[in-house]
Amino acid sequence: MISQAPTIFIIGACLVAAVIYSLCRRQFSDRIGLLKDHISFKDGIIAEYKRNTGAQSPDEARRIIAELEKRLDAIDPRTLRPKQIEILERELSQTTGKVTLVRDIISPETDNIAAQLVRAFKKCNWLIETHLTAGTGLPSATGVEITVPRDVELSGDLALVVHAFKQAGIRFDLSESDQQQQHAEVPSGTDVEIRIMQATDM
Repeated sequence: MISQAPTIFIIGACLVAAVIYSLCRRQFSDRIGLLKDHISFKDGIIAEYKRNTGAQSPDEARRIIAELEKRLDAIDPRTLRPKQIEILERELSQTTGKVTLVRDIISPETDNIAAQLVRAFKKCNWLIETHLTAGTGLPSATGVEITVPRDVELSGDLALVVHAFKQAGIRFDLSESDQQQQHAEVPSGTDVEIRIMQATDM
C-alpha cells in the first residue's frame, strides 16, 4: 500500500489537473467566443457605416458630410443647421428677454429661417413678437439684420443675442439706428429687433 501511494498521488494530481484544464478551457473558450462575436458586431457596424456613407475612413466620412452640407446650403441657404440651432439655444437660455422679429413677405425664402428663430427663442422662454412687412427697404448681404443703437456700446439682451448669433455661426448684419428711431411695426419696449429679408450674398 505504501509503495502504491506515489502512484495514487500522481493519478490524483493528473485528475485534478485535467479538471482544472477543462474548466479553464471552457472559461477561456467562452471569453474567446464573446470576443469573436464582439469583433463580428463591430465589423458589421463598420461595413454598414461604409455602405451608408460610401467612405473608407472617418476622415473621408467627414469630407463627404462637409460636401453634402455645402450642397444643402446651395439648395436652401436660408435654413439653419441642427448644430447652429443647438448652439443658439444654449446661448439664449442664459437669460430671457423680449425680441421682435420682422419678416419680409416679399421674399419667400425667409420662411424657414424665420420659423427656426421663432422656435429657438420660444424654447428658451423669450417673449417674441412676429410681424410681417411688404418690403423692408434695401436688402442686406446676409438677409438677417439685428438693429443696434448708433454710437452706443452693446449691452444686456441685445449683446447676448449678437453673441449667440456669432457663436452659432449665423450670418447677420448690424443695422445702426438712433435710439429714438424705431420702425412703425416694432412695439415699444422691445429689447431686440431682428429683421429677416432678401439676401444679396447667397
